[in-house]
Amino acid sequence: MAEWRKVFADGKISKSELDFLQELKSNAKTSVQKLDDLIKDCEKAQGT
Repeated sequence: MAEWRKVFADGKISKSELDFLQELKSNAKTSVQKLDDLIKDCEKAQGT
């Protein structure tokens, strides 16, 4: 995360950079939800 702070340290964030970050966030939420679902399925299969 510190690397991103260096990139945006100048305070000049373009619309495309902001769009990119918002897309990453959206994809991350979806991926986390899918991972949660997968873990639940594996727990059910294990009987835990």
